[in-house]
Amino acid sequence: MRVPTWLKVSPALLLVGCGGGHTTHNLPSPSAVKSSVPLVQVTTPTGKPSPFASFARKVCVVIDPGHGGTDPGAIGKPPKGDVYEKNATLALAQVLRKKLNAKGGLNVKLTREDDRLILLGEISRVANELCPNQEGTVNRFVSLHFDAAAGRSPSGRGVYFSEKNRAHTGHLDNGVPFAQNVANSINNGLPQKQQRGVHPSGFAMLQGGKSKQDNPAYIPHMPTILVEGAFMSNPFEAGVLGDALADYKAGRKGWFDRFATILANGIEADIREEYTKSTIANPLGKKQRVSP
Repeated sequence: MRVPTWLKVSPALLLVGCGGGHTTHNLPSPSAVKSSVPLVQVTTPTGKPSPFASFARKVCVVIDPGHGGTDPGAIGKPPKGDVYEKNATLALAQVLRKKLNAKGGLNVKLTREDDRLILLGEISRVANELCPNQEGTVNRFVSLHFDAAAGRSPSGRGVYFSEKNRAHTGHLDNGVPFAQNVANSINNGLPQKQQRGVHPSGFAMLQGGKSKQDNPAYIPHMPTILVEGAFMSNPFEAGVLGDALADYKAGRKGWFDRFATILANGIEADIREEYTKSTIANPLGKKQRVSP
């Protein structure tokens, strides 16, 4: 949702929020994407053993930076200049990818690398192509957004899971453990007042859009969540996001670095949990469960 043009925002040093409802937009089709999944690494970029070194499966994570191109998403208006959701999601996605790559053993993909448009109904198809549903793979899909409301007071961070994904795969809990693990990481890293919990979602970007809702190619074949990272309409939070973007452009660690660390830890915890469960169920290394 767009922030009202009358909104004036003051800068801040620490973020307190996110979550809430979200509007959708029709965007043009994306360009072609590659769908290869490389072998699991066994060390981190620093040479330390990867936490996923013993995994018998490949691990692929898709990060979707919400909005882009002529669709700015929500807009905050702090004194230092407008803050566009599309820029904040891309910056956070790039920092999150760096955090996940630093763990080693993860193949991390972005649905967009720059300021371009992807049709909402196409995002899930792009994610499926970036992380194919193959034997011996563990795939995850995270869509990043920042919210806005008609008023200035809503705040807090929320995590949403795709109900369409649940209905299509037949696994009633598909996406729920993933959302809960990421929410738990947020709960452990932030004060309680900044938490908005886990909720089912009808977001079009997670379900292939209404026109393709019954086409398997356009429905996520992996556990899928959407994270609302802050409210652009909240004066305090919009100011913090503006400062975070300035830090990111200057190469400084800031709020994006802190929040990306929290998200990366939640994603790692979820992948570890699935691997642990599959290993216990298959102690002799027989065929393991893969992402539906």
